Amino acid sequence: MDLLCGSAETVFKFAGQQQAGKRWLLLFMDVFKIKVTALPIYSISSTFIALIGMSLGVYMAIMHVNDVYFFILILFGLAALVFIPDLLSTASTEWSITEKEIKIKWLSQFLFHKTQDQTITWDNIEEYKFQLQRRFSFFKLKLRDNISLKYWHSNSAVEDDFDAFLINFQKHVLKFNDEGINFLHGIKRSKTIYETTGGLALALILTAFMISFPILFVQLKPHKVDWIYIIAAYSGGIYFTSQVIAFRRKKKQ
Repeated sequence: MDLLCGSAETVFKFAGQQQAGKRWLLLFMDVFKIKVTALPIYSISSTFIALIGMSLGVYMAIMHVNDVYFFILILFGLAALVFIPDLLSTASTEWSITEKEIKIKWLSQFLFHKTQDQTITWDNIEEYKFQLQRRFSFFKLKLRDNISLKYWHSNSAVEDDFDAFLINFQKHVLKFNDEGINFLHGIKRSKTIYETTGGLALALILTAFMISFPILFVQLKPHKVDWIYIIAAYSGGIYFTSQVIAFRRKKKQ
């Protein structure tokens, strides 16, 4: 009987030590909930919805449907383009960061995907890249065993912890590079497209186009212009050029 009591006491003591160890570990762990996007699924679903909307519009025009139904179709089409692709292409992840490693747990999966949870040690990270873009931001980890992990994050997903994760991640990178002899094989930051020579050349081409178009428009006086495409082109060109300028200024500081 004493032996059984002693064994039970040892088991409970061991379990208590395990729980205490887990609580102690949580004190040194930062956890972030991040929504990631599968761009192929987003692109395919957006294109499919747009094609359905255009087909319905053509059919309604042929059948001389009342304008009210056209207006309803436009509203439903815009709502579908905004919400459905995001719903189909988004998955939830949990990133746990400690002094030794990063654990990525998939809380949900992309459509038709089954991605495994991953654990990445800091000394296995060779370089990383974060590239801010208009619709989706890009985060990439290149590991020393020649594996690249790429993640896209929707800029509209403001309710998750992506921004806080980036700040925390960069702090851990600086800390890792400053420890011991890690500076010999430190974690590097890859250049974004805005910092490359190709990015600068593209920004110059876009700037030349944006300056020359109004001049050509006045000279040629076209009868019909699809302004929706011109506005979209200017919006993208201005954003890209502003990012190139911002990174060049930051580099000079």
